[in-house]
Amino acid sequence: PPPPDDWAQGACPQCGQSVPSGAVFCERCGFRLKA
Repeated sequence: PPPPDDWAQGACPQCGQSVPSGAVFCERCGFRLKA
């Protein structure tokens, strides 16, 4: 499922990899950060 709308961007909720603001997918694990 997608993260909640109020999710604070900065790190992937699945693997903890820091992600750039605006990223749609985590660069490490491919987790979808935006719905």
